[in-house]
Amino acid sequence: MQFTIQRTISVIILAALAAGCSPLFQEREPGLAPVSICLAAPGEAGMDEGARTLMPAGTGAVLFYSLRLSRGDMVLEETIDAGLTKTVYLGSGAWNLLVYGYGSAADRETGAEKAVLSGAETFTAPAGSPVIVTVNLAAVAGSTVTGTFTYSISFPDTVSYGLLTLVPLGGGSTGSRDLLTNSGENTVTSSGSGKTADGSFTLLTGYYRLGLELYDVTSSLVARKSEILHIYGGMTSTAAYTLAAANFSSGPVNVPYDTSLPVTLAGILAGSAGEYVVELPADETCPPMNLSTTGAKQFVITIRGNGHTLDLVSAGSLFTVGSSASGSWKVSLALQNITLRGKADNTAPLVSVQSKGTLSLETGAVISGNVNTSTKGGGVSVSGGDFTMKGGEISGNTARDCGGGVYIYSTGTFTMTSGKISGNTTTAATADTFTYGGGVYIDSRGTFTMKGGEISGNSAAGSTYCYGGGVTVDYEGDFTMSGGKISGNTALTEGGGVYVYTGAFTMYDGEISGNSTSGTSFSCGGGVSVFFSSDFTMSGGKISHNTAFTQGGG
Repeated sequence: MQFTIQRTISVIILAALAAGCSPLFQEREPGLAPVSICLAAPGEAGMDEGARTLMPAGTGAVLFYSLRLSRGDMVLEETIDAGLTKTVYLGSGAWNLLVYGYGSAADRETGAEKAVLSGAETFTAPAGSPVIVTVNLAAVAGSTVTGTFTYSISFPDTVSYGLLTLVPLGGGSTGSRDLLTNSGENTVTSSGSGKTADGSFTLLTGYYRLGLELYDVTSSLVARKSEILHIYGGMTSTAAYTLAAANFSSGPVNVPYDTSLPVTLAGILAGSAGEYVVELPADETCPPMNLSTTGAKQFVITIRGNGHTLDLVSAGSLFTVGSSASGSWKVSLALQNITLRGKADNTAPLVSVQSKGTLSLETGAVISGNVNTSTKGGGVSVSGGDFTMKGGEISGNTARDCGGGVYIYSTGTFTMTSGKISGNTTTAATADTFTYGGGVYIDSRGTFTMKGGEISGNSAAGSTYCYGGGVTVDYEGDFTMSGGKISGNTALTEGGGVYVYTGAFTMYDGEISGNSTSGTSFSCGGGVSVFFSSDFTMSGGKISHNTAFTQGGG
């Protein structure tokens, strides 16, 4: 059974000539409408902005086409042997048009099972008036219909790795090839100061995004190519590239996935410094991973989760980014479209950011489900490192005593521009232990800058003395709020929204609303509570609709 990959089909009805399809209408036969049929070969427009299209040899104007026009029981068969246009004369009314393209006239005689392109359209022929019908063609696909793709790629011998990827545009399994490894599918030859990789793929018919990436270890530069590849049944598409030093530039390197995420990351950190991107191919369970290096190396690593989940399999932090080890090195980790899921009986925050470490939480990234029964910080802890939250979510985490969502201390910095910190909480070792910062806890000269995003639905709980449901600023910590919203948080004792104790809170803008304290014997500061040698400066923003059981609802 054959079917076509869906493409945008357009029908253009004009009174005379049309741009993009300009055959001359022949003299009209009485009572019939001249219909000019224009075939748009795949990849000509709208397939992919800026990308070259790779098509098999023998496609385009040299293809042989069959046209079947039908209206009710009336059927008209036509052919095109050269060019991409055909004028026919039809009676008025609605018509169905089915087009097949073939690699040879002999294949066309065999029938539709040999077709490599097809398209269909329904149109109306006005009585006696000309009409242009444009049909976009697509590759004929099927579960067993295949074509061939061959490649020949030349590059300098200083390239330390090369990766060729083929991603089906309509969904399906991605194919890839390590260009530096000799195998039955890839052959590497050396010549002078360069190498050439030759190989082939057998692929189901359809459209693919071809990606090529090479990394030069000497210059730490990257060369990339991106094309749209067409695979037609029984035909061969070919790509040939020669890449020289001038084709390499700075930018992140997409790293081939090696067995597991820990193995892939270890391979990056053992190599040359630079920017790297890792695509997670599936859900995975992982042990704690330490991302650190030595000397003066600097790494920027982005993990694109593609909607997958990493589950922590044993106690500890899933990622520890940075450390106190000597050197001027630095490791930065960015998380995109990935879920990190912790353990219900863990003894550490799910992510730990230390000196020389940087964490960026971005769109689609989620840190959740971690219960730290031993220390402060349920979701993320930042000690001497830097954490930026540009999107994503930190939710459903628990810490003992302080910082259910985020814990910042020891000159660590946290900047929040977007995203959400919600549903995090604290617990206490004993009934008399103090707990602070259900959402965020800032301690020991830590710094938190909130420019946007939301901190909501967090709670300081677990003992008789619970402070700062949303945010706690403690012991020379500093909190600056210039945007975003802190709402719906609760604390048993003080500071349903924000609690400040020997720290500083400056509010330029944003909103603190709908927070509360719930203690029945004593509770105050539903929105903000400032206590004991603390500073609170408010020059803008809004504090409203907060509640406290005993005093200081705002």
